Amino acid sequence: MMTVLRSLYHFSSRDLTLLSALIRQRIGLTFNEDKFDLMAEKLAPLLAEHGMDSFLDYYYFLKYDPHSESEWAQVEQALTVNETYFWREFGAIRVAAERIVPHLQRTRPEKPVRIWHAACASGEEPYSMVMALLEGARFLYGTIDVLGTDIDRQALAQAQSGVYGLRSFRSIPPEIQARYFQRVDDASFRLTPTVMRRARFAYCNLVDTAAVAALGQFDVVFCRNVWIYFGEEVVARVAENIYRVLRPGGYVALGAAESLLRYPQWFQPCEMDGVFLYRRV
Repeated sequence: MMTVLRSLYHFSSRDLTLLSALIRQRIGLTFNEDKFDLMAEKLAPLLAEHGMDSFLDYYYFLKYDPHSESEWAQVEQALTVNETYFWREFGAIRVAAERIVPHLQRTRPEKPVRIWHAACASGEEPYSMVMALLEGARFLYGTIDVLGTDIDRQALAQAQSGVYGLRSFRSIPPEIQARYFQRVDDASFRLTPTVMRRARFAYCNLVDTAAVAALGQFDVVFCRNVWIYFGEEVVARVAENIYRVLRPGGYVALGAAESLLRYPQWFQPCEMDGVFLYRRV
């Protein structure tokens, strides 16, 4: 693929190093030299849209052009991978719905329970959380705020539409799908209003400390399968941002291959019903 790209666009490793550094600074995503071909492949259609054949020109456009602000939304969408589906890695959602939320509702009934699904892509995870809570009738016992955020505005628009294709249903139990979805056509289903009105969505860049702080305080944070896109410096910043908005004793759920063990000053590992979580110190 790199050979094809080089025949169509002008660039050197220096050009891609500059562009990668700018992307890391702006949105936190890290593309090291071994991922330059992937970054170039994903951004090539955006260059074509602007009639450019140089990645260095695109770098200067993003960095200096006063009209480039709207282009960053396209960059974010092109570089992020929104592979998700209902009931994915369901153990942590089950523990939150069956153990953590009921405990909080019993011990501090006057306060709403707040759950943040960071980097939620097209919304399958927060909606899975809502369905699990509905199955346990937890909304009857107090206010629960389920928030999903992402940097991909197109994915967020799909989440707000509540319409999903067949790939999103590869793991969901058939009885749950039948209870909470209505068929649109042979290839898509729409969530019922009962589910949709209990989740909300917003744009948020996890690297932006002020934007994360503006979300308020949470009891549970799901931030799964996104850390691989961050370099070490950005991982530390995102971890600290999450720490600051997580209430003392609150929980963080990560993907199976991810870890916060390097930040013992903020999080301590724990296990609940066989599910590995991190608890804010």
